[in-house]
Amino acid sequence: MASGRYLRRRGHTWFFRFRWPAALAACHISGELILSLKTRDYRCALHRARVLRLGLEGLMTRFTPSKTKSEAEGLVRQWIDAALWRQEARLAETDGFSFLEPDEIKTMDRQDAIELDALMRFGERMFADEQKAKIARALGPGSPGFDAFDGIVSAVGRAIDVPVDRETADGRFYARMILRGHATLLDEMRETIAGIPKQVQASVERPILPNFPFFTHWDEFVATKKSDRKWKRDTADGAEATPRLFKALIGELPFAKIDGSVVGRFRLEYLKLPFDHFHGKKWNKLTTKQVLAAVQKLDEAAKAKIRLTSTTTANKHVINLIEYWDHLALHAKIPRGLDNPFRGHFTAKPRGRAARDEHPMWPTDLDEAFFTSPVYAGCKSIFRRGLPGDEIHRDALFWIPLVGRTMGVREDEICGRLVGDIEWVDTEIGRLPYLKIRNSKTSSSSRDVPLHELILQLGFLEHRCYGRLPDEPLFPELIAQGVEPRRSGAFSGRFTEYRKKTKTYRPGVDFRSYRGNVETALRNVADVNAGWVDELIGHDSPIRRSEGARYTKSIFMANLKRTIDKIIISADLSKLYFTGQHGVCAPGTAEEIVRYTTLAVREMSKKAARRRH
Repeated sequence: MASGRYLRRRGHTWFFRFRWPAALAACHISGELILSLKTRDYRCALHRARVLRLGLEGLMTRFTPSKTKSEAEGLVRQWIDAALWRQEARLAETDGFSFLEPDEIKTMDRQDAIELDALMRFGERMFADEQKAKIARALGPGSPGFDAFDGIVSAVGRAIDVPVDRETADGRFYARMILRGHATLLDEMRETIAGIPKQVQASVERPILPNFPFFTHWDEFVATKKSDRKWKRDTADGAEATPRLFKALIGELPFAKIDGSVVGRFRLEYLKLPFDHFHGKKWNKLTTKQVLAAVQKLDEAAKAKIRLTSTTTANKHVINLIEYWDHLALHAKIPRGLDNPFRGHFTAKPRGRAARDEHPMWPTDLDEAFFTSPVYAGCKSIFRRGLPGDEIHRDALFWIPLVGRTMGVREDEICGRLVGDIEWVDTEIGRLPYLKIRNSKTSSSSRDVPLHELILQLGFLEHRCYGRLPDEPLFPELIAQGVEPRRSGAFSGRFTEYRKKTKTYRPGVDFRSYRGNVETALRNVADVNAGWVDELIGHDSPIRRSEGARYTKSIFMANLKRTIDKIIISADLSKLYFTGQHGVCAPGTAEEIVRYTTLAVREMSKKAARRRH
C-alpha cells in the first residue's frame, strides 16, 4: 500500500488526502476527503494514513458500486430491449393488438376488438403523465413512493443479477437505475411507430506515433526522478546503464519502432552477458557486442563457468524503461493510451517456497565457525585479523555482524547510523535503548528496533554511544564511498575478505542472509506475534499496522524487546561481556575509534594509489 501518496503537509501539520473513486459519482459523491492527522512527525503521519487507508478500503467494498454507471445502464438497456422484443413478438402474434389475447380476438367481432384495443390505448395515455410523475417523485430526495415500485425493481434486479437492497448505497444505485429504465421502457412501448436506430460502426483511429529517438527525453526523466526524491544520486547514476545497454544491444531506435518484440530481444540479449561485463578485467576493454561475440565463441564447458547477468538486474533495467515510457505519456511526449510494451517483460520475484533458495540463511555450522573465528576468539593484531591471537578489537568488523545476526537489520541500516540514532524509551521492563532506522530501502523499513541483550552485554553502548556527540557516525572507520556516499560499501569488502581468509565464506550466504535467520527463528517461536516480527524486520503487513496502532510506544517497545531477545547465535560469547562500569564511556574508547578511523583512511589512500597505477 503506497500510503505516502495520501499525505499532504500544510505548514507543519500533515493531512490525509483521498480522492473518491470515479464510480462513486453515480451516488452523488465526488471530490476529495481531506483530514488533519494532527501531527508534525512524518512517520506518525504515515502510520495514521495507513490506518485510514485500510479502513477506507473496507468502506469502498461496501459503498462503491460493483459496476460503473455505463455498465449498469448497459444491463438495464439489455432488459429494456428484451422487453421490447417480447412486445414486438406479441404484436406479431396478435396482428397488432396490444391488450387483447388471440383467443379473445377470435370470440369478438374484429371491428369491436379494434375499437376496444384503441380505447384501452387511449386510457393508458391518459394516465401516462401521472405515472411518470410518480416515478420522478420516487427518484427525488427521500424517495417518496418508491415502495410502490418494489415489485418491478426486485423482478428486474433478479433478471439482470444485481443487488437492489436499498439499505446500501450499492443497492440504491441499481434500484434507481432500474426505475429509470422502467420509465424509459414505458415511453418506448407507447410509441405508435418505433423507429429502428441506425447502428454506425465506430472507426478506430490509429494514433500517429512520434519519430524522435527513443531516449531523447531520458535526461529529463532522470532529473524528474531526482527532483521528486524518488531516486537518490547513486540510483540515478546506476540507471544510466539502461539506455547505454539498450543502444549497444538493440541500437538507437525511433520511438515508433519500439514494440514488444524489440523489448523481448533486449532482455534476451542482456541475459547472455557476463555479470561483470562492464567492470571485469576480462571484458572492460570490449564493447557490449564484442563481449557477446566472445562469449558465443567459447565452448560449452567454458560457458558453463561464466556467471551471467541475473533476472533481478534485468528487471531493474525493465522497470527503468517502464517508468520512462510512463513519464513520456504523463508529460505528453507521446499519445496517451498507448500500451506500455515493457510491462509484459518484467519477471515477478519468486514468492513462498519458490523464494526459499533466493537468499540462503547462515547454516548452524557456518554461523558457529564465524562467531568463533579470530575476530571474536582473539586475533594476531589489528593488521592480521584472520590469524589466531590474543587481541580483541571492537571495531565495525566486530560489531556489525553481531547486530545483523541478532537484530535482522540491513547492512546499510546499521553501517550508516549516527550516535543520535540510538534513543531510549521508558517501559514496563525498564529503560530500553533502541536503534532508530529512517530513510531505508522502503517506506515500511522505517522502524525502531530494540538493542538485543547480547549487544548490550558486550558493551556496545559503552564502546560506541556514551560520551560521543549525536551527529557522529557510529562507525566512522567505515569511510563513505560512492556517488551517494554510503558507509556500507566499506564494510562489505572487509566482511567478504575476512570470511575468505578464515574459510567462513560460502557463495550466496552474506550479510543479507542474517535477516532470514532472524525472521525464520522468530516465526518458529509459538508465542511470538507475527506483527512484531514484521515490525522488527521492516516488512509491511496488515498485522503490523494493527499491532502498531493498538499499543502505546512504551508497551509496543517492551513487546519488541521480549521478541528480539529470543534470538540466539551458535556460539558462546560470554567471555567477551563488558565488565566495566555500564552507562558511561568505556576507558580508551575515543582513542580506539581514532585509531580505527586513521587505519581506514590510510588503507583507502593505498587503494586509490593502486587504482591510479
